[in-house]
Amino acid sequence: QVIMKRWHIISVLLFSYFFFLSANIPASRVLNNLQQKGNLPAIFYGVQGTVWQGHADSVLIPGQPKLENLDWSVNPFALLLARLSAGIETEIHKQHVSGHISWHYFGGDLYISDTEARLPAKTLQQIIELPLGELGGEFEFYIDSIHWQPETTPQIEAEIFWQHAKLALTQTVDLGQVNISISTDDAGQTRIAFTNSGGELNMNGEASTGTDRNYILNITLKPKDPTGETAQSLNLFAQRQADGSYVFKHNGNLGQLGF
Repeated sequence: QVIMKRWHIISVLLFSYFFFLSANIPASRVLNNLQQKGNLPAIFYGVQGTVWQGHADSVLIPGQPKLENLDWSVNPFALLLARLSAGIETEIHKQHVSGHISWHYFGGDLYISDTEARLPAKTLQQIIELPLGELGGEFEFYIDSIHWQPETTPQIEAEIFWQHAKLALTQTVDLGQVNISISTDDAGQTRIAFTNSGGELNMNGEASTGTDRNYILNITLKPKDPTGETAQSLNLFAQRQADGSYVFKHNGNLGQLGF
């Protein structure tokens, strides 16, 4: 145990030492070297600055939306704990995103925290395939934490607000503001709760997904006008319940949605 503890300390010191040595080397040189060796899951273009503080015109990650105007600032003190920690600012589909990323040298755990972003609903539908009609409005993302461990599903704690929410079925339905809460338990089960305020109908529901990445979506919609056009549109997609509500169910795999 003493030997393992000493080896851990030596590894941290070596990792920190070599990183400090490379800190003033242009970031473009370091990233190009890593890319040539296949040690990066992304391709960086237009890189400027140093490893400590730099900029990339764009970053391409396979299967993910392109990042543009990426700026990073590395926290050097985190290296003493064998962590690579950085604040970032970037753009996705011309929309500003800011947050914090931390990668742990031992174990490879990746953390994303304190992240904020706004995306028009139409832009979100360009990124992922949602099992719904055409969306309108704007999504505000407030991510407390995302924790990725190698070969596991991420643990997520986040709040999403869909402002001026609209859903086009056979007609455009006003949903008001939709509140979406995401949490993951210790067993790796992620639950997403939906509620709304305002709009032409009341909505509540839940989605869940586990370590197999299969999801189940169950949403109840109840028009405020039981005989109006909104109710008639919902009749085409779900069966009317005794209380005047409509239940929408869907299941699949997250891979089908682009995750």
